[in-house]
Amino acid sequence: MANTAKRILVAPLDWGMGHATRCIPLIRQLQEQGAKVLVACLPELEARMRLSLSDVDFVPISGYDIRYHRGLPVWLSVLLQLHKLRRAIRQEHRWLLKQAELLDVQQIISDNRYGLWHPQIHSILLTHQLQPQVPMGGNIARTLMRSVMRRLLRPFQEIWVPDEAAPERLSGQLSEPFGGIPPLRYIGRLSRFQAPSSTQRQAGTLLTILSGPEPHYSRFYHRAKEMAQREGLDFRALGWKMPEGADPLDTQLNLSDDDFALEVCSAEKVLCSAGYSSLCDLLSLGRPEALVFPTPGQTEQAYLASRWKRFRTVVPQKRPS
Repeated sequence: MANTAKRILVAPLDWGMGHATRCIPLIRQLQEQGAKVLVACLPELEARMRLSLSDVDFVPISGYDIRYHRGLPVWLSVLLQLHKLRRAIRQEHRWLLKQAELLDVQQIISDNRYGLWHPQIHSILLTHQLQPQVPMGGNIARTLMRSVMRRLLRPFQEIWVPDEAAPERLSGQLSEPFGGIPPLRYIGRLSRFQAPSSTQRQAGTLLTILSGPEPHYSRFYHRAKEMAQREGLDFRALGWKMPEGADPLDTQLNLSDDDFALEVCSAEKVLCSAGYSSLCDLLSLGRPEALVFPTPGQTEQAYLASRWKRFRTVVPQKRPS
């Protein structure tokens, strides 16, 4: 009998690990619905996703390769690499047009990759950033940003926002809809974690969750360790690669989902950056009191950190349907 399972291509952005890990619960849900999932990503993202997924095929694709410059705000680093972004979007679109027949997919779910849409295949953009924060320029800059985003969003048939609908929306203004974009759907916050049924808090411990690109990934490790030493706390860090100059004795890499959840729920204090996926994980694990720090110069994280201060209750997860 011929295999009639729907084949879906899922493609996470290579901007840190958060885009890849938040696709994991979505892929599991698609598999429960009977779909066959194909993931297009970089090898390092594949290695991490294989730890949590089974019966998934992978295909290599180039990344955006955006790097933060030391001494520059993140928004300025990105601005200086706009040519690289535009080139990457064009290249991934050409890649998909050439590969579509070979991949034999009936649906595309692109996590913040704006070139992965196809004129003959139902294409969905997964994003919580419909309206990226602009560091200056007021209403004029926001109007220009909407115009840019409208042009990037229009080729897709749907937009899925991994968040709850207002007023429970963690992403706030970032995912506020505006005119001239495809139909939008809030599918609930995505996290691969569930809090353990019972956990004993370990007094005097500080756990740091590492995320994002370099050099901030390693800098955050060292600053958190200095904080733990000043406060006389036992320090541990969780990450997906070893930070530069880190001590392997206090750093654990690529834990299983259950072990990661246990570490987060048992620590007395938890620190992490204000990346959106990290905040969704903290809420899923019942740690809304965690201390979050925005990456310097990253306007999205500064905005999310300000919302986190008043987002103190855990809202039940809704799974995409």
